[in-house]
Amino acid sequence: MTLITNKYQTQLISSLIINNLHYNFIILNNKLIFTHSLNNNQLKDLHKLLKKSYYKYKLIK
Repeated sequence: MTLITNKYQTQLISSLIINNLHYNFIILNNKLIFTHSLNNNQLKDLHKLLKKSYYKYKLIK
């Protein structure tokens, strides 16, 4: 699963996810590649967190 972000928001989003949800991922340019699969509850939490912070992103499975 990959999360594509804007160029300058990648670092902000990665720290937000690590601090709040404790997910593991690899950062490549403007992509966050998760090292594990996410279930539906985790996806809902991720969407809720990113929408609450008004970040633009695209999630690719």
